[in-house]
Amino acid sequence: GGVLSSNVALARTSTGQLRAAATMRVYIYSSSDEVPILLSWDAGRWRDEVTAPTYPVVNASQLAMGLGPTDEPLVCTIDLVTYFHTAELLCYARDGSGEWRRDRVDAPGSYGGAPSVAVDRDGLPHLAYYDMNKKALIHAVKGATGWTLETVDASADVGRDASLALDAQGHP
Repeated sequence: GGVLSSNVALARTSTGQLRAAATMRVYIYSSSDEVPILLSWDAGRWRDEVTAPTYPVVNASQLAMGLGPTDEPLVCTIDLVTYFHTAELLCYARDGSGEWRRDRVDAPGSYGGAPSVAVDRDGLPHLAYYDMNKKALIHAVKGATGWTLETVDASADVGRDASLALDAQGHP
């Protein structure tokens, strides 16, 4: 139903089902935007669903995905805000009713490279990403009261295209 971009993230569920998150170009009036979608291999064919709410419009330039303890997907993107020449770090997950919800991780700013996503055994999402304004590697974790941000390293302009893994205790 659309043109997939070069942003793709793959994961296998605990039962071996393949999931892919990607961005799809959608055309709205005279412009186009990159919208995050989730693809699942189901009964011999790909099934897709748009993860982003239709308003406000998003323009996902980078994308990452993680799976929770019961294989629920978390899709995170860096969305360009062209009007303000900045970007937002957003994550999309299903709520209790099965609807996709958008959650802002960090304030609008400038981010370098795709975020890296991991979900711990308690279902808490963790992200590692590079903040270009601070020239720092940031670790974010979502708890009951929202996202907690921690600067991991701001000493040497490190963290572009960060990669994140959690140990058995859920530590990054």
